[in-house]
Amino acid sequence: GADGETKGEVEHASPSSTTTTTLVATRDRCRRLQRQGEMMESVAKRVEASLGRGLGRMEAATGRLGRVLQLSATLKRILRLQFESSKLSNYDLEDLRDLTRAAAAVAVMEDLLGQVKDLGEDAEPTVVKALRPEAEATAAAVRKAAGKLLEKHQSGAGVV
Repeated sequence: GADGETKGEVEHASPSSTTTTTLVATRDRCRRLQRQGEMMESVAKRVEASLGRGLGRMEAATGRLGRVLQLSATLKRILRLQFESSKLSNYDLEDLRDLTRAAAAVAVMEDLLGQVKDLGEDAEPTVVKALRPEAEATAAAVRKAAGKLLEKHQSGAGVV
């Protein structure tokens, strides 16, 4: 124009145009922040859903692992019961050493049978149910033999 300004130059801002520019810039910034907030909310929802699915998978895996560990412990007890039971057949209950060993094996078996019984009647494996009567009979025989030996020892000590 005549006062030396070109079309592309900005006029000196009046107070009202500065206020308008500031309001427009603020409005644009608010819209941009709102879009960013919506995008962040969308991302947060997806992350939360993903974490929820992951948690569900971990809980399921933990449950399965718990069952595996419980089964492993039960199998360990069964194997130990079978081992102790097999040892008992080799002992001569008239011999003091064998009687002592048999008593130790019976004590271990009774402890293991008690642990398995704590799982509940329905949870007791068939193998344990089959071993229980034999273990109880052997325990009774060991107690009877120990009683006879003690009686024999006491009567022998009274004579001397």
